[in-house]
Amino acid sequence: MRAVIVVSASLLLSTAQPADPLAEMRRAIGDEAALQQVMSFSANGSLKTVGGGRTFDTGYEIQCDVPDRFVHTTFQQMNLGPMGNGTTTIRSGFDKDKPIAEVSNNLGLPSPPAFIPVGPAPKTPAEIDADLKRRVLAERAKMVEYTLPLLGRSMAGADLTIRDGADVEVAGRQLHEIDAVRWDGVTLHLFLDRATRLPVRLTWLGRPFVIASSTSEVSMRGGNVVGQDGGRIALPAGDPTAGQPDVEYVLEFSDFKVDNGFNWPHRFVTTIDGKPWSDAKLGKFRIKKRS
Repeated sequence: MRAVIVVSASLLLSTAQPADPLAEMRRAIGDEAALQQVMSFSANGSLKTVGGGRTFDTGYEIQCDVPDRFVHTTFQQMNLGPMGNGTTTIRSGFDKDKPIAEVSNNLGLPSPPAFIPVGPAPKTPAEIDADLKRRVLAERAKMVEYTLPLLGRSMAGADLTIRDGADVEVAGRQLHEIDAVRWDGVTLHLFLDRATRLPVRLTWLGRPFVIASSTSEVSMRGGNVVGQDGGRIALPAGDPTAGQPDVEYVLEFSDFKVDNGFNWPHRFVTTIDGKPWSDAKLGKFRIKKRS
């Protein structure tokens, strides 16, 4: 006697693997196969940052070698009166397993610290190694704010678990939500325009941002610097955000233009907890593809 097993078509459909939720976005950006071949991109532009009741306008540059290196740089023009003009350059990011944090200027003045640790400084080799890894992962998270809307994929060292969401309405706009769970458990909510399938918005919950500032005094004689009070940044002991709830980060993408065959956003506007934080405007992207 032979057993007959009947499998319904509906069961086959329900167990089939879902399509890549980001595939439609990549096709809206441009040729999907060509997009997969992008191994580096860079662009220059401007960055407006709001903090402590002040607005700072700087030059801005991003450089990304997928997935091992990402550097974002600001160039602050400074007018020091009789001392002339100069530029302070701040570079942040990572190179493989090493964080990048550099501050320099062409003014002949001491630069402020490039990285300000929160809490007790690591002392043992294990603590130092863990701190370096934490800083690199934080910069990888910054890289994803560009690679996700530009390239539409996960990558080694910045792994994302992609889950399709639903159609939603946000501020009167018809959008489609896709969730990307980061390696640290943070869920990024990517929103695509329902008509164009282009990325327009990325949101997530994160720690509140702390702003610290300092002042310094420069002594001059005959137009020459003869002394400077470096101005130390005083931070409270421990984590200044301890006990505070997470806040919403919102990154809006706009000003889409075709560069190298890809319809990419050239404006990235960030708000934190409903307050303006930064507005990056980028010029033409430069890319390098796998040969």
